[in-house]
Amino acid sequence: MRDNLDPKAFEYGLSVYRGTPGDIELVPRVLYDFSDKVLFQWTPLGEGSYVVYGLARNKATGEVTTAENSFKITSRVAGSPLVTGTRHPLVALYSAPPCPAGYKMRVRFLTLFPSRGAVTPALPCNGTSSMNFLLGGMLANKSYLVRHEALDSAGVAVAFGPILGHRTGVLPRGLPWVFPGPEGDNKTSTADSVLLATPLSTTGGETIPVATDLVGRVLWYYRNPATPGAQLWRPAGGGTFLINYTVGGLEGQGLREVNLSGDVIRETSAKRISEQLPLAAGEVVSSIHHEAIRLPNGHTAVLVSTERLLSDVQGVTGKVDIIGDWVVVLNRNWQVSWSWSIFDHLDIDRTAILGDICGNEPPDDTGCPPVLLVDGITEFANDWTHSNAIAYSPADGNLIVSVRHQDWVIKIDYQNGYGTGDLVWKLGPDGDFGIVSADPSPWFSHQHDANYISDNRVIVYDNGNLRCDNAIDHCESRGQVYALDETSMTATLLVNAGLGRYSFAVGSAQALSNGNFHFHSGLLFAPDERPYTEVLEVLSDGSLNRALYINQPSYRSFRLVDLYSLPGGDAPELLPP
Repeated sequence: MRDNLDPKAFEYGLSVYRGTPGDIELVPRVLYDFSDKVLFQWTPLGEGSYVVYGLARNKATGEVTTAENSFKITSRVAGSPLVTGTRHPLVALYSAPPCPAGYKMRVRFLTLFPSRGAVTPALPCNGTSSMNFLLGGMLANKSYLVRHEALDSAGVAVAFGPILGHRTGVLPRGLPWVFPGPEGDNKTSTADSVLLATPLSTTGGETIPVATDLVGRVLWYYRNPATPGAQLWRPAGGGTFLINYTVGGLEGQGLREVNLSGDVIRETSAKRISEQLPLAAGEVVSSIHHEAIRLPNGHTAVLVSTERLLSDVQGVTGKVDIIGDWVVVLNRNWQVSWSWSIFDHLDIDRTAILGDICGNEPPDDTGCPPVLLVDGITEFANDWTHSNAIAYSPADGNLIVSVRHQDWVIKIDYQNGYGTGDLVWKLGPDGDFGIVSADPSPWFSHQHDANYISDNRVIVYDNGNLRCDNAIDHCESRGQVYALDETSMTATLLVNAGLGRYSFAVGSAQALSNGNFHFHSGLLFAPDERPYTEVLEVLSDGSLNRALYINQPSYRSFRLVDLYSLPGGDAPELLPP
């Protein structure tokens, strides 16, 4: 690239592979896909030879110029294990000498006052490379004991490292507060002892995802001054997290995966995803929104909103701007491998149940993507679907999507990436299932976080907007569990827990390891109108067991065993770096 060219005429990216320039069979891993960024951070954990590619793509022509540089990263270990602090005050790096091929290694760490510990997932040994683990989930300003364990092929610990010490740092100011309400009892889930929450800002200020124990002591947080409005959408397992951020317009909207110390593992943008979609003529991508989730095969599913300018639909004569959704699956290198448009599968004339719209000025921009096509056409866009969750169906490899503004949860024929994309069914009022329930208003409305908790049971946070928006008497959001029979097409309402308060937006639903349920009401208001969050543990009979509170509104929260695990499940096996 010649020095006299305008840098703003280019987009930049960074890729890396572990090896030497002669290893042509290796495929570079995309760290940062093309964007306007010009500075990139890369922090490898393991030693070895690496080749780093810097890429510049001409915005006008698409021509790509590359430059490469080789690096050799040496081991931190000189013979004995060691613990090193990181830039994150609550995260440490544990490094140990190589262990025999065929074995695995994990690290235990605990503090005694108060007694709290965790163990990393096991990492396979190769006999030549040092073993490196990020330790996360520690309390601030505490001394920890740390030791590794070598596991044989049967998973039995057969060798142990020396006991080392590490002291964590102090917390910064400005973190969200989590505090307990009424304590639980012997029916409370004690295994799911971590609360991971993603706060929201109602004023456009900084948002800081935070993890605490069940009495509110901070165990971890994510803070990046360059992206102060970042939202943690889901843990990906193994100590990594899927983060959405927005800085400026479409080109500043992105998705990144970070590790416990906050280092970027991979990153892409809404603009880069939009380039790979088979969009209709005139259709534009307006955001990555609401959801990113790691699938069992290591791919990542995300929601993308688009706009189409259509004619004579949804009861409008002439042009009408419609916002809809795409489900996009990214492969392990975060390139689009599968995509599905809701415009192709739902009835375009079935309008949003509550007539939801979006604009670019308050209050019509609340909860909306940027509206791109309204100028000179119409003042608002119809927020037709506003999907907010994707979940994997373990029985058939399909996907379900929570379509909030249609009051439906739909199943898509995905079949682990080999499906047709056909619509399998619609769950909800006027959908494909008959309901089995004595409740006069059994169905959810404007729901959040629908996901499977077994092969045929779906849990959902029922915000209840259709019931509650104009209710005269007290109305509350609900936590629900449905048993689905896809042969008889019946949905049996097994749990229908009233949550005490009405959260008209956001929410979470999760099964806990002991059979209880976690429901998150993320937009409640105190008597002085300050917004806050209430997190409830609910027993299988629908009764409330315990509560936690967050001093801010929040999009989602999760109960986890530790920061390496997934909601309701174990941590996946770590892959070698």
